[in-house]
Amino acid sequence: MNNLKNIFNKSEDDIIVLLDELANKIDRGMIPDLIELLGKTPNQIIKHKVALLLHDLKDDRAIEPLIDEISKLSNKNYRGTLVYACEAFDCSDYLELFIDLIINDSNEVATTSVMVIENMREKFDSEILSKQILKLEKALSNDSDNYESIEEAKDFLQELNVD
Repeated sequence: MNNLKNIFNKSEDDIIVLLDELANKIDRGMIPDLIELLGKTPNQIIKHKVALLLHDLKDDRAIEPLIDEISKLSNKNYRGTLVYACEAFDCSDYLELFIDLIINDSNEVATTSVMVIENMREKFDSEILSKQILKLEKALSNDSDNYESIEEAKDFLQELNVD
């Protein structure tokens, strides 16, 4: 898409303005540039806006780059929107990551991670489910700040494990 062609030559402020303008004109043709921008920019405001656009575009090419950004330590305190963007996708391949986020991250990230898990469509092996349920049960016994999210994820996985 021509709107993003020279985006890497712009200032961060100009990129933010451009991303705001694109929010109403999203186009699948911009996905490769958005993914590249997500990975290259250190600016958390730009990452946030790109993640929201990728969420709205709902193209599976965004899953792995979003997961990569969630996994980066440099984004630890800014994961909320990145995790939210994953709600638009089937992130079944990353069940363990989202369980770990529920247990170890902020309440916002934990709550959103539960929603990502509830949107997973893969039929999980009972061994995988049992392992994650045990991890959640252990976290419950450790007086976690994310008790409600841990409990909700555990209940959801237990329901899947019965099916």
